[in-house]
Amino acid sequence: MIYRESLGHLVEIQSLKKQETVLQEALEGEFGRISALEKRQTSSLLEIESLSKEIIDLKIKSKEHALDTLTNEQTKLKAKESMVTNEKEVLALEKSLKENQEKCLSLESELFLDLENEEALLQKIKDLKSFLIGLENSIQEISAEVQSHSAKYKIDLESVQNRITSLLALCHKDVLVLFERAQKKHPKSPLSYINGTSCKECRMVLNSVLKSSVENISAIETCPYCERILLPTTLNY
Repeated sequence: MIYRESLGHLVEIQSLKKQETVLQEALEGEFGRISALEKRQTSSLLEIESLSKEIIDLKIKSKEHALDTLTNEQTKLKAKESMVTNEKEVLALEKSLKENQEKCLSLESELFLDLENEEALLQKIKDLKSFLIGLENSIQEISAEVQSHSAKYKIDLESVQNRITSLLALCHKDVLVLFERAQKKHPKSPLSYINGTSCKECRMVLNSVLKSSVENISAIETCPYCERILLPTTLNY
């Protein structure tokens, strides 16, 4: 019966381990709230950068300059109409005027579409910047909540971990060796009660000698199948 107290400690430790996992997941969840918002923030900033590059790639200023050049050239060509002296020069000038006019119309059409595209891109950028302002406010508000919740979880977690450490120190060394071995194989459930004539966790049937040893706590026994530490039915979770 020298192991009864140690087994009782293990039962409490397994329960505390579950609490520890819940608290750790809660902590990760809190930080995950901020992380998710920060990812959206980064994504929006990258989208703004991409949209800005699209605007640059439209080369609207360059095209406007090119159109001004063509328009000025068209004006100069028209000014030459009164200066031509023969049919050959008239035909050459008319050809130049026509070609230049076609270039102007083509560039004007392209520039019109580009300006419409630029307007749409600028609106998207404006919307994203507005979204980022709201997102930044949300991050600040949630950060305060996360800090408050996390502080409580950390206190609770430290309390649980300290209790586990204290209980482990009270356990018999032979029990600790088997517990560490069982925990490596079954981190979430290193212990198992006897359920009738079987191991409750793996459900394999145990022989009567082993069952009697466990129930009398005459030794620390493990399931020969799953290697969990076996607990008598007199020890409750």
